[in-house]
Amino acid sequence: MILVGSGEFGNVFRIEPGRVVKIFDDTRFLELEYKTCKYVGDHTPFAPKVYNLVDLRGQSGYEMEEIIGELLIDVMDEDSLEAYGILMGEHHRRLHDYQTDHLKLYHIHDVMKKHIERLNNFDKEDKVWLQDLLESLPRGNCLLHGDFMPYNLICSNKRLRALDWSDAMLGPSEADIARTIYFIIDPQDYTDACYTMFSNKFIEAYLNGYYGNKTTMGIIRKWLLLNAVFEYDQLVSEQHNNFFTERLKNYILNNKESLGSDNLF
Repeated sequence: MILVGSGEFGNVFRIEPGRVVKIFDDTRFLELEYKTCKYVGDHTPFAPKVYNLVDLRGQSGYEMEEIIGELLIDVMDEDSLEAYGILMGEHHRRLHDYQTDHLKLYHIHDVMKKHIERLNNFDKEDKVWLQDLLESLPRGNCLLHGDFMPYNLICSNKRLRALDWSDAMLGPSEADIARTIYFIIDPQDYTDACYTMFSNKFIEAYLNGYYGNKTTMGIIRKWLLLNAVFEYDQLVSEQHNNFFTERLKNYILNNKESLGSDNLF
């Protein structure tokens, strides 16, 4: 087997041409990821096909189709940043334009509601405010990737294919756009990536590719805040109470008054 990639929970190995296996270091999320990625691969044209669960030398994982090309993060540099940002925005828009009436996935509104309910470190008044904010936003029914980022995008002949559909849901496109922007402006990983070091330039190009010159940030800003809620609850539930979680909480509470602004920051 040849190592072809690494992720948060394991490594990906090529076992034969066109076929790889993802082996998990931590199997807590294996079953859910397998089911979600297989479902999206079986029911949409955007995700790699996922095959069988496997056990190799006592390590568990699953087999899937190998998407040929290079990771976008590996081909980007400062000179090509704008062009690839536009390309990424164009492909994200195509994903969100896909008809989803046949899909049965969790809806991000329902998932986010549960995250807000679990915010034990927040006052009741703030939780009510966040619930009201969520309910004020259109539900939408787009296919959301959840981590549409250069480290999850394979580039071949100016076409992009997305990997790692474990966070796939249905919902409004702005939620997915906000999640991409969130990971660009506040990364915990890939701090040396060119899109991180020139984040404003990359975000501008990405939004231009997605919207053209008609970007309105109002709803996206609200989803940026709700994504911070999502990240905060995830970290606290995993007992990661640290400087970063406190910073997320302060970001959430300090942005009550500015969510109507069209400015990004």
